Amino acid sequence: MNIHCQPMNIGMATTPHQRETGSTLSKDDSNPLPLASGDEKLTQFKPTAATAGRPMNDDRGAAQIYDANPIIQRFFDTLQSLPDGGHNILKHLKNHLGDWTANNRNVTSRADATFNLARLLNYLDKNINLYRTNEALNPSEANNLTGNEDYHPRSEFAGLMKFVLYGYSSLPDVHPTPLTEWSLIESTTELKNNASAFPNAEEKRPPLDRRSAFEIYEQHNIVDFVGSHEQEDLSAREQLLGRLKWVIGNLRSDNPNKEAQADATYRLARVTEFLNSKIKPDKSNLETIKDTFIAFSHQGYPALEKYRYSDSYGPKVAQDNIPPKDTPLPPATAGASNRPDGQSPFDFIETEKDTFSVPTHATGRPEGDTRTADQIIKANPIFNYLPRSIPVKNLYTHLGDWSINNPDPKQRADAAYNAAQVLNSIDARGLKNSGNGRINGEYVSFLPPPFDGAQIDDNDGSEAALLKKFSEKGYSALTE
Repeated sequence: MNIHCQPMNIGMATTPHQRETGSTLSKDDSNPLPLASGDEKLTQFKPTAATAGRPMNDDRGAAQIYDANPIIQRFFDTLQSLPDGGHNILKHLKNHLGDWTANNRNVTSRADATFNLARLLNYLDKNINLYRTNEALNPSEANNLTGNEDYHPRSEFAGLMKFVLYGYSSLPDVHPTPLTEWSLIESTTELKNNASAFPNAEEKRPPLDRRSAFEIYEQHNIVDFVGSHEQEDLSAREQLLGRLKWVIGNLRSDNPNKEAQADATYRLARVTEFLNSKIKPDKSNLETIKDTFIAFSHQGYPALEKYRYSDSYGPKVAQDNIPPKDTPLPPATAGASNRPDGQSPFDFIETEKDTFSVPTHATGRPEGDTRTADQIIKANPIFNYLPRSIPVKNLYTHLGDWSINNPDPKQRADAAYNAAQVLNSIDARGLKNSGNGRINGEYVSFLPPPFDGAQIDDNDGSEAALLKKFSEKGYSALTE
């Protein structure tokens, strides 16, 4: 019966001639034999819409097929961990496979739908073209069909999601298929994993990395080094890009050769990822790293040599410059700054990170703190982890608007300070992973649209639940 991309008519019984009449091969592989009971586990044949339903000599009911395939129950159990219990996934699966539930009063079509589901899950669970982090054949069935622990663009679960969206035509082939292109995630991960390797001027994208210049630029935080179109000093950015053109090639949109443009951007990403790998956890050498990048734009790859053989976050130190062990240190210069090299004065007035007391009202920046909103936001990465399901406008109501839509730079900076103070306070009070620079507790679906929802349990005591309460009640929520 043809159930491809359309709801099954559960009121019509399936006649024998509509069922699959041949897919199992005989011993000499010449004459196909009829499928028999249990053939939903024969994964050397790709399921199709035309071969859906039980084979003609399979008289099992839905319950018998269900019992014979524990992968189905494991699949259902894991769906329960999703924010909506996998409701949308199940709904779309029924459109392709038929209704296997008790709501289907037609026992024949219900059994066929159960067979279709078992065959699909078994096929994905053993398909050789899908990525696995465990053993090659995944003996613990359905472990990778759901859940985001081992999520990968070519995982079994990704294969299931493609089927949910596009039906039988999206299933991977039975035989090994040569990979011709990485996904965006795979390409990005490959480059990041290679970050510690010293970059060079001859590099190009790997053959499987077919990303455009824009995609590479966006996925490797190049903007942190080069700047964005929104920054105030655009002339400095243009000069920097002009110098980089002579070092790594033309990565700008006016390059008519898009392949060369993408390769140039890849070389730049290799440099920025390499320098990122040298930033200390406390970011005390961040300005030094950025100065090295500026030097790279002037001098090219020799500017990076001091980091070539470094085993730590600092540059390689020449042995000739190390004083003898017993040599006394020179006296400190009078009036010299006591802060580490590369740190700016406002690094020492980040009072929004003091979490000893709970904020009770919006104070704005303290006296002497002249940071801009962008500087405050950059000093507090927690802004990057705001829960998706909390409207940011609700937070603006109590904290002020720190976005670029606020034309008053002072008000915007004060709002950013207020927000950072509240976010850090909530983060420090978390039940789990407190102080990790994130607002934890929001349940986010990792599925592709339209299944990518997010929700917060108001009563689980999480950081996200407290921030949601703050967005509704304001500062009083922090002291209740």
